[in-house]
Order: sequence, then C-alpha cells, then structure tokens
Amino acid sequence: MCENHSFILKNLRYYCVFLIVVIYGCSRENLLQDESFLIKERQNVNERVVVDLLAPKASLNLAEEFGILDAGAIRMGDQYIYIRDRPSLNKIYVLDKDGLEHVRTISPGIGRGPGELTAIGNFSLSNDYVILSNETHAKVQIWSKEGEFIHEFLTENYFPHRVQMWNDKSITILSPRSMNSEYIFFNFDSLGNFQNSFGNVSDVEFNPIRFSGNILVHDDHFYFKGYSEHILSKWDKNGNLVFSVTTVDDIPEELNYVTFSGTEQQVFQYSPNAIFSSVGISIYHDYIVVVHRGDWNESPYRQYLDLYHKVNGHYVASLKLPYISGTVELDDEHIYALHRINEEAHLVIYENDLNELLDVHHATRGNFLH
Repeated sequence: MCENHSFILKNLRYYCVFLIVVIYGCSRENLLQDESFLIKERQNVNERVVVDLLAPKASLNLAEEFGILDAGAIRMGDQYIYIRDRPSLNKIYVLDKDGLEHVRTISPGIGRGPGELTAIGNFSLSNDYVILSNETHAKVQIWSKEGEFIHEFLTENYFPHRVQMWNDKSITILSPRSMNSEYIFFNFDSLGNFQNSFGNVSDVEFNPIRFSGNILVHDDHFYFKGYSEHILSKWDKNGNLVFSVTTVDDIPEELNYVTFSGTEQQVFQYSPNAIFSSVGISIYHDYIVVVHRGDWNESPYRQYLDLYHKVNGHYVASLKLPYISGTVELDDEHIYALHRINEEAHLVIYENDLNELLDVHHATRGNFLH
C-alpha cells in the first residue's frame, strides 16, 4: 500500500512538472504572438564594447567618378554594387564590385503611369531581382538585375516604406502609415495579391513615424531594426516572432516624438533632442550588422557598426566609423559604406577584418554566444 502511494506521488510530481512546462511553452508561444510589437527583452549588456576603428582602404567621390549627385542607399549582390541617387532622379547606378566601374543604370520613367515612378523611395535586392517602391503612390516595381522592367503592382491601402522579396518571390512591405489596420508588415505574392499581415500594433496610438526603420529578409527569416525605436526583432516566414530585443543603447523612445493636433489632422515630428537608433541593417554570417545613428548634434559625433548575434539578438561588439555613414554592406573581403565627407557622398571601402577582431574579443571577453 505504501509502495503504491509512493509510486502515485512520484508520478504526480512528474505530471505536475510536465504540465508546468507545457503551460509555460504555450504561454510563451502566446506571448510572442499576442504581445504588442513594442514589447522587447532587455539587451544582455548595456554598454558598448568598441573593438576597433575602421581604417579606409579606398574612397571614391561618387559625384566626380559617376555623376551620382546625392547617394542615398547602397545594396550589394554577388557581383555588383547598387547605389540609389537622389530619389527624384529615379536612378540606381550598378557598379562592378571588382573594378568599381559603372556597368548600367536602372531608371524607370518619371511619372505615375505604367512602368513609371514619381520617385524611387526605397529599393532592395533578391537573388534575381531589384525591387523598387514608392510609398506615396503605393507602387512596387520588379526589375531584373540586368536592368529590364518585369512588372509592377499597386498595394492599394498599404504604403511600401520598405520592401523585401523572399526566395519564393513573395514580397513583404513595411507600411507604418497602415498601422490603423492593427499591423505594420504586409505580405503579397509575386503578382501583388495580398496574403496576410503581422507585427501587431493594435494597442499603440497611431504615429506612423514611430515605425520607420529597415527590414531585411535573410535565410527564411525577416528582420526589423527601428530608426527612432531602439528595437531589433526577428520573425519567421509565417510571421511568428523569434525574438524582440532592445539595442545596446536603449533609450526611452517617448522623448523622440512631438505630435501637433489640429481640428482635422495630426502632425507627427521627431523632437529636436531625439536620440535615433539606426540608419541601416545587414547580415554578415552569424551577425546582424546595425549602422548606429545616435545624436547627429553630438560633438564630436560618434557613429558605430553594432553587431548582434542573429540567433538571439544579443549584442556582441562594435566598430567605430570614421565618417558620417548611411547604409553599409559586407562581404568576406571588404566592408562598403556610404559616407558624407566634406558634404559630399563617397563610397568608402574597408578591409573586412571582422572575424579576426571578434576572435580576439572572444578570447579576452569570454563566450559572447549566451
């Protein structure tokens, strides 16, 4: 009798532990799905670790070399570098990565008709295509990397602030102006048919500038890095949240915005003393590389490449940039950055010593994959 009683108690304990694990797992799953988009876990550290100052290997004045008057964004494929000039000029210059020579220009007609854009608001690359978008007129265009127009579609009530294409040619856009629909990310198939949405902001007061930022598709995952929100998040292809973390310099975002209310409309602005988060995001092997922005009124101005592990979003280390920087791209040999030097746009190239620097950092600081 005592043995049976002991057996029952022992199995009851196992059952309770199992039940707690199941409940926690379900609760965690629901937490990831149902919580506000702005809920984020604290970063593993709260202070930057600067491992090096990047030293330029080469620098090209883009206006002098190619006639690029106001370079605004850079993207990189296997062979070519793509640089967008001033949006209203509707030009993306394609440079050979090895020789840095101008290969071609992708330039849609200027206007609102078929095949036209009033301005290239943003662009991205997939394996085979160049994707252009115009937020104001809710239009997405698909071009081949050889510079041939493929097709376009309108996203109707969703306004493509940023756009990314998956391997199956479906497209995800970031549309902060559509947050009154309760979401800010929207999926379309390759022909522009709406599929679904994710990124729940239903409990956040409408403020479209709050959700400006950069998005990136990489290895069947989707990443978001806020411009004024100090948040880094990762999602799977089905819109399930993998992680949402603060950045290393987590700042109270409420100080970043000013809203003016009139009788018929509201005006949203960044506050004069806003502390911004980032102006660019890319992936290099196991790392999410974030171009820090911070406070451009700071003197002397300090800007960094911040590295986070792409598995869990934990901060790893930082590299200091010598000039004011926009977007940055990396391959195994070089780091390519758009910089403002003496008020002119330059493409600056650095040696990519990232693995060596992080090996040293790892040896001196211990295991950062935690």
